[in-house]
Amino acid sequence: MRYLRWIVLVFLVLAMWSKPGAAQPSSTSQRATLFEGARLITGDGRAPIENAAFLVENARFTRVGRKGEIQAPAGAARVDLTGKTVIPALIDGHSHIGYMKNLTSGAQNYTRENILDHMRRFAYFGVAASQSMGTDFGEMPFQLRDEILA
Repeated sequence: MRYLRWIVLVFLVLAMWSKPGAAQPSSTSQRATLFEGARLITGDGRAPIENAAFLVENARFTRVGRKGEIQAPAGAARVDLTGKTVIPALIDGHSHIGYMKNLTSGAQNYTRENILDHMRRFAYFGVAASQSMGTDFGEMPFQLRDEILA
């Protein structure tokens, strides 16, 4: 299904923002997670799936449907998303992460803390990727990129 690729991006954002100590697989043998109860917007033009369920196995979305239709394999973790909405990740095609701070703009704002603050704010609102048009200052955005990719 085409929309499964989009949902993967959402999962990555959720994983990035999960709280320390939250229910997560405790061993490498437990590699399946069933997410249930959310309103799922697939991003393919279809109506949202209310009370949805989606199964992630070995970091891949394998099944999507309504709660009760998707069975989890033995040992799978379960995550209740009741009251939440899951959407495909958004892509910002033009941004200047780190450029603004309070009411100022400029090179002085391209600090590690400010860039990370902007990235976290974007992720909170569902933006998983952002593109700068090459006008950013300094090496910090590239250093952060390299750290994340490592």
